[in-house]
Amino acid sequence: MEDFIGSVIGCEESSNRPADIVILDQHIELNGGESLVLGTRIAHDLRLRHYEGLVLIRSANSNTIDCENYMSSGDVDGCLGKSQSHTELVQSIAKAYWEKQEKTSSVSSGRSEVRTAELLRRGDSCHSRKKDGTNFEYT
Repeated sequence: MEDFIGSVIGCEESSNRPADIVILDQHIELNGGESLVLGTRIAHDLRLRHYEGLVLIRSANSNTIDCENYMSSGDVDGCLGKSQSHTELVQSIAKAYWEKQEKTSSVSSGRSEVRTAELLRRGDSCHSRKKDGTNFEYT
């Protein structure tokens, strides 16, 4: 688990950047199902290490009450359902990402952001580095 958290938050010594978006299952089985780790627990550990990116929980239990519970600690930014189509997932992730950007910074609508939004609307694959240094990739 430490390796995963380390790869998400990045490492200055190796010049690895933090991940922009983390999507976690709420119920993660480890060691062949011998142990269970909650995605919300990992989200909490990431926030304790000052991770500021988008954290989403993807779960089969994604009704309004479940999502409110996942988000109640403030460590999780949103919730994705496992029954969502690929297109709906991409739209939900993009929406959550931009909402977080609006809350946490004054990101301008530069060309790369507009281009990324256009590609997402069309359903094309894209990789973009925005002016604020964050990466977005969808294939």
